[in-house]
Amino acid sequence: MDDLKSLLQALSKAIGLPNLTSSLSGSFQTATSELKEIDSTLTEIGKSANMTNSRLQKLGDTSFEVAAKFGTRANDYLGSVQQMINAGYKNAVQMAELSTLVQSADNIQSDLALDYVLAADKAYDYAGNVEKLTKLLDGQNQMARKNTLNMEELANATIAASELLSDLPDIPEDKLSALLGTGLSVSNDSGKDVAAAIKDIVASLNAMDSLRDPIDLLSELADTYNSLPNGSTRKMDLLSSISGGNHADFLDSLLSNWERYDEMLGDFGNASGSMMGDAEKSASTLNGTLNSLADTWTDTVNKIVDSDALTGTVEILDTLLGGINNVTKALDGLGVLGIASGGALGGIMGAKGLGQRVILITTAV
Repeated sequence: MDDLKSLLQALSKAIGLPNLTSSLSGSFQTATSELKEIDSTLTEIGKSANMTNSRLQKLGDTSFEVAAKFGTRANDYLGSVQQMINAGYKNAVQMAELSTLVQSADNIQSDLALDYVLAADKAYDYAGNVEKLTKLLDGQNQMARKNTLNMEELANATIAASELLSDLPDIPEDKLSALLGTGLSVSNDSGKDVAAAIKDIVASLNAMDSLRDPIDLLSELADTYNSLPNGSTRKMDLLSSISGGNHADFLDSLLSNWERYDEMLGDFGNASGSMMGDAEKSASTLNGTLNSLADTWTDTVNKIVDSDALTGTVEILDTLLGGINNVTKALDGLGVLGIASGGALGGIMGAKGLGQRVILITTAV
């Protein structure tokens, strides 16, 4: 192991990094911390879903694949899997991947993406039908892209609407999405406030005529409203009778810009593959690339350690954090089969075969 110390010192000088040891230790510590989080999440998943170690291992491997695909983080995906399991979904893995797709495509936080997917599923009783959910979320993503909507607020509006509109007449997905999007585009209100205003307006229209689609009523009302001169008493009366005075300004903006609703409705209906296209772009951005690099390093550290399951690596990795002596002891415990010197290339290569790791370190000396 003294030879390994000398080798690392030589490598440090060769690449001009006197603090190579501490840098390696810091990198391993970061990866270990992330692996501990993944280990903890997998443990909870195993308890909730009664998964075998082999299935957990496969899920751990899948988490890195999904993260690399979408430019996100592995533990965010696993957290979504856990939440989907806790919510009772039999297809938790597929639902979690959809949530990760939304996170990447719409550039929103993982917890909001998860709530967004769950709310959309609840609002229309999809019962975890990923195909139907993808169509809905593709449509909303396309609306946001084409009309410069704040996707975070559109997600919040959908979440709020799933609760607020539950006791009102069913409104088709495309119409409600276009209505929420139009409300966001013509006001400075938050997604939650837009959903609340639409809830009150729809309730008022339903009280006036419970046999007709409230969106059709709004469309007809918009035609009438926009045909009247600005400032007319009848315009004011229409606003007051529908909004109750609480959302008069919002309703005025909505009706005055009703053509935006029609445009967004068209955008929603022409959106197949919208999220995947945006996710691919997001994965290639700087942030997505950095996420992928970070997860690749974490996965590499995981693979350096010989383990039958991802959940078994944490204790071994901990020994890699105490400086060069602990590093060399850890490497010795894993089985260093060869250390070669020569050339100008320095690297660590792990290869799994017959239950052993092969670690090769080369450097100029």
